[in-house]
Amino acid sequence: MHTNNVGEVVIDENDAVSGLLKGKRIKSAVSIDTAWAEQYNNSIKVFESGSKLDYSTEHTGSTEQYVLDCIDSKNWNMPDHYKSLDVELELDRKLEELDYGSNSIQRQRVTTEYAMYKERNLIPVLQFLIYLVDVSKENNIVLGVGRGSSVASYILYLLGIHKVDSLAYNLDIKEFLK
Repeated sequence: MHTNNVGEVVIDENDAVSGLLKGKRIKSAVSIDTAWAEQYNNSIKVFESGSKLDYSTEHTGSTEQYVLDCIDSKNWNMPDHYKSLDVELELDRKLEELDYGSNSIQRQRVTTEYAMYKERNLIPVLQFLIYLVDVSKENNIVLGVGRGSSVASYILYLLGIHKVDSLAYNLDIKEFLK
């Protein structure tokens, strides 16, 4: 088992069999040979009803191409309800929790940023980040304070990806979404 250049866990037939023998169930991975993954899915039916491995072939291109492929294919390995989540409504809910009025600076910033994310076809990334934050909270995983140009995004602040209020520090979103 190893991790490739884009962070995917790559397994082979021996890894799958070893995991089964140790009582571990593999839920998602990539493989060079998908035939054994089909065998795994057929075999696992004997042990557990409905526990199938979600597999794909290993990505061998650049990291940038991997991200574009994921966005195009919607292959985000997250529950379907996150894939169809209305990010705009989620952001509105976050603003209401903070009690910002309909004409607030915060709401205007979210509208501007959201249009920029949408223009770049990055809404699936936001959906995945909402999923990431939810899973992190459920498992008591602390996300970082924030670093780099990502702290220029007020939307990422609202979603809980970082803790830097970009409006309070007058950070320009263009520093992040160049």
